[in-house]
Amino acid sequence: MSFFNKRLDIVLDVYQSRTSDLLLTVQLPTHVGYGSRLANIGKTSNRGIELTVNHENIRRKNFSWSTSVTAAHNTQRVEDIGGYERVSVYDNPYGAQYMMYGYEKGRPLNALWGMQYAGVWKSTEEIEKNKATKDYASAAVNFYQPGRQRYIDQNKDGVLDNNDLIYLGNADPYVYGGIQNTFRIKKLSVSFYFNYSLGGKIYNPTELFMGTGTYLSNQFRYMVNAWHPVRNPTSDYPRADSKDDIPNDRFLHDATFLRFKNLSFGYPVNLNGITGKRIQSLYLALTGNNLFLWKHYNGYDPEVSTQSGGSTIRRMDNGAYPTSRTITFSAELKF
Repeated sequence: MSFFNKRLDIVLDVYQSRTSDLLLTVQLPTHVGYGSRLANIGKTSNRGIELTVNHENIRRKNFSWSTSVTAAHNTQRVEDIGGYERVSVYDNPYGAQYMMYGYEKGRPLNALWGMQYAGVWKSTEEIEKNKATKDYASAAVNFYQPGRQRYIDQNKDGVLDNNDLIYLGNADPYVYGGIQNTFRIKKLSVSFYFNYSLGGKIYNPTELFMGTGTYLSNQFRYMVNAWHPVRNPTSDYPRADSKDDIPNDRFLHDATFLRFKNLSFGYPVNLNGITGKRIQSLYLALTGNNLFLWKHYNGYDPEVSTQSGGSTIRRMDNGAYPTSRTITFSAELKF
């Protein structure tokens, strides 16, 4: 749709698709001699809406200003996995190797999984009482100690295992898009672009090391408030040396962000008269990328993903290097 002598343009796209016979890696019983096999059993659905609004705010001879705003929402869902309860896409490589990313019928394609964190044991009395109630469970027998992590025992069987694994959320954002502004001041052109993402979760598996008091690595700042029997007996951050290799919702964060993505300046210089038409023009440009990031996430960048080889794992920051800030100057001659 176009309005006001083409000063306002609105484009709305709505789409839906279904895909079947997708190749999935499914686990096999160990006695068959192979750990997994490929099978054409996957079915997914994908639907969404995209909105683009362009508006010329000011249109004059020596000055113009236009704005473009985009917003999109997409839903990807697993429709079938061939009768399997779950198909794992990524397991925590340490300890019991619990599933962190995986498919389950009716769940989002980028579903996140883990245990439900329940703080730490505060006293031996709590541990003794739990033997009867079985509300909580720890990773191993030696973790039933004050200051060590505990998790919700979903089936109350007194053991922490795959039966206590729960759906923790979706890595896909709810709404994402950008805002572009372009100015022309006589010959000078200026533009800047912000992109944003609202909603969605990101896993930070580095907290398996840096949020558990292990002596093997540095720690996140919040670990200064770790549990201690004298200094901090009410804290729910685990005490020193409490690495238990359990992925859980404590390591899951809101991936909402606003990024100052791009700022650019351009200026053309006519050289026909100066050079006797041997050189037509010189175009000078200055561009900055990834200039600033506003976020809730405790890592460097919620837009990165360590496992980014495909669309099956989105937003997992297992030590991913953040996007670099760059400033570029260029000069282009036309003959």
